[in-house]
Amino acid sequence: MRIILQTIEKRIVMHQKAFEFEQYDQLQDEACAQRIIAAKNILGKRAVILAHHYQCDQIVAQADAVGDSFALSRRASETEAKFIVFCGVHFMAETADLLKSADQKVFLPNVDAGCPLAEMANIENVKTAWGKIQALTGDPVSYTHLTLPTIYSV
Repeated sequence: MRIILQTIEKRIVMHQKAFEFEQYDQLQDEACAQRIIAAKNILGKRAVILAHHYQCDQIVAQADAVGDSFALSRRASETEAKFIVFCGVHFMAETADLLKSADQKVFLPNVDAGCPLAEMANIENVKTAWGKIQALTGDPVSYTHLTLPTIYSV
């Protein structure tokens, strides 16, 4: 929850009361939640917080929408909010970034958030599987947990 607050205050609102991360880490949950609400009130419809359903309850409570990666990417593509805070993993925020309009910005509060499925995808294995499927069915359409560098390599 604190990392959402830091993202909103430091990168979007550029709030004069923004703290260093260590100070956010020391905030009590209730104070953190109140600051997120205050920041959301300042931003209004200019910001949306999307949270994957596996996030902890404190993060889900601050979200404008909760769902799986596909539903949230669709929501990101449909929002008119200028700022999209995606509480998930890299490939989810990357997908939202691909689908957004030019005047929107996507933020991933935890830049260390990774997906084990996406991270274990060996590019050579992906290329081999893609080629086999393509030979059988034409261009494959798939829903996978892959990072953009992997996708662009296929």
